[in-house]
Amino acid sequence: MNFEILAGSLLVISFLFLVWIVSKKTSELKNLPPKENIIPVKKIKEKIKQKATIYWKGGIPNFYDFLQKTILKMREFFIKADNKMLNLLLSLKEKTDKSKTDFDDYWKDIKSTLRNKEKKIESKTNQEQFEKQENREQEKVESEQNQNQDKNKENNTPA
Repeated sequence: MNFEILAGSLLVISFLFLVWIVSKKTSELKNLPPKENIIPVKKIKEKIKQKATIYWKGGIPNFYDFLQKTILKMREFFIKADNKMLNLLLSLKEKTDKSKTDFDDYWKDIKSTLRNKEKKIESKTNQEQFEKQENREQEKVESEQNQNQDKNKENNTPA
């Protein structure tokens, strides 16, 4: 219950703090100049319009040549991009395959060390069991000898 109250109050306080920061910075954000894009889209559009008007003025066959050239250039661009992506994917696949083998070797090493430890533990427990069994047999033999000695003592004592 206390945790819910604490979490709720923290949520409300953080929301109010966020609203306060945004209200302080809105005036500064309004005064900022517009952000320029990395790719100059407006310049590219203007160049295309200029070339299109030049080709249209020259006649329709020139426009088809222009379209053909631009489509071929776009195709070359996409093929280059595709090849780069393919190379990146292949290098990534090689890295993951390499890391998988390293990872598999890691787990194989761990398994082998665990098996060795288990064998050692099993051999120790087998030795301990064998020693316990020998101790029991010795105790039985000793107790039988003691009983026999007691009987011999009772038989040898004059009544």
